[in-house]
Amino acid sequence: MRSAFATVALLALLLAPSPAPAQVYFVSSSDAQAIAAQNGVVAINRLRLDDGVWKVEGRDVTGRYVYMRIDPRSGDVLRLERGWF
Repeated sequence: MRSAFATVALLALLLAPSPAPAQVYFVSSSDAQAIAAQNGVVAINRLRLDDGVWKVEGRDVTGRYVYMRIDPRSGDVLRLERGWF
């Protein structure tokens, strides 16, 4: 009886799904700053990794507010908004 229980327990451990790997980000904060600069941002007020995307808030050459979202895996600009102030 004990060997049957041990066998079942061992099989359960071996067949259990492995945990999902941790998210790996290829775009660093300095890369996100460079991407923002390539899109006209000259002054970054806020840069954060939030909800799985880089969020950049800053100003362009004319002083307009700029908000960007950058994909941390590919570096693609997901959203780019420019304000009037």
